[in-house]
Amino acid sequence: MSSLKTAFFPFALLLFALAGCGGMTDRPDPTLTVMTYYVGSSTEPLLGATDLTQIPLRAAEAYSTVVASDFPGRAAAIAKIIKASRPHLIGLQEISLLRTQDPADSLVNPVPNAETVALDFLEMLMGALQTEGLEYAVAGQVVNFDLEIPMISPSGLVDVRLTDYDVILARSDVATANAMPGTYQAKLPIPHFGIEVPRGYVAVDATVDGATYRVVNTHLESFTLQVRIAQAQELVASLSTETRPVILLGDFNTQAVDGAAYQLLIGAGYSDVWQADSEGTGYTCCQAPDLRNAQSTLDERIDQVFIKGVALRQGASIRTATGGAAPADRTSSGLWPSDHAGVVVHLPVE
Repeated sequence: MSSLKTAFFPFALLLFALAGCGGMTDRPDPTLTVMTYYVGSSTEPLLGATDLTQIPLRAAEAYSTVVASDFPGRAAAIAKIIKASRPHLIGLQEISLLRTQDPADSLVNPVPNAETVALDFLEMLMGALQTEGLEYAVAGQVVNFDLEIPMISPSGLVDVRLTDYDVILARSDVATANAMPGTYQAKLPIPHFGIEVPRGYVAVDATVDGATYRVVNTHLESFTLQVRIAQAQELVASLSTETRPVILLGDFNTQAVDGAAYQLLIGAGYSDVWQADSEGTGYTCCQAPDLRNAQSTLDERIDQVFIKGVALRQGASIRTATGGAAPADRTSSGLWPSDHAGVVVHLPVE
């Protein structure tokens, strides 16, 4: 027995070392993975109205477009794209909550009050993520606008209420705190209707592998350059005293690399992390409004990830990719997951 023990002892030590006990096995280099994804719902029919009498018909067109876009099917496709990279943090733009009320009262009551849920993008996407075995939670969100208007329906005038959110999701192993929503002072004016359309941002502290980052998600104005630039200036100003490393996620609606808002962010010290040697061009916009185009029509890079003050490992490469841009990413009915592609970034952090 003594000879057996003598022979076994070195072998046991070897197994002990190979198992990583006693700190003898190197840990893998840390990587922080983030994603931005514009989910989208079309409000363009509304913006095309030229007077108040057109609103009920335009609202019905917009409502039909959103319903026809099959968000349950698209949510399942987006969840599969997320599963492929399992990002620590995800910035989602234009998450919609669609509610109705019959009969309409918005013509006499300007306060949004419709409560019958027709589509809840966030609830559907969270359910799709769970179906894929993924554990994410809402770390922060901002309400951009909450608009209720009458629309034509077979039963007459009913109200439709669209609430638009930007959301940050965090993986279950990421600790988050200090969620803060903000609304830009610069808003899109709609002179025909005497209203302004607000947008905003949401920021959270996120701790991954012992390091804490300020993660910010936003959706800058798409229709007016001056408003977009003003919002970018407000965003930069709001983060000007931030001492933690900053990660900016969003649909910035500014073309890389010569867009005015893009250049404003670069001038403020933010770095666009998209890598020129990545597969593809990085184009993220835009597919057809009905999402049924057979060939991808992405030809702009307006969805971006910027960093500032993030310590990266010397000699390590940032890896980036788009998601939802390949024909295989489409739903079973042939819809693109969104009219934008998502952007995934793997940051080799220290």
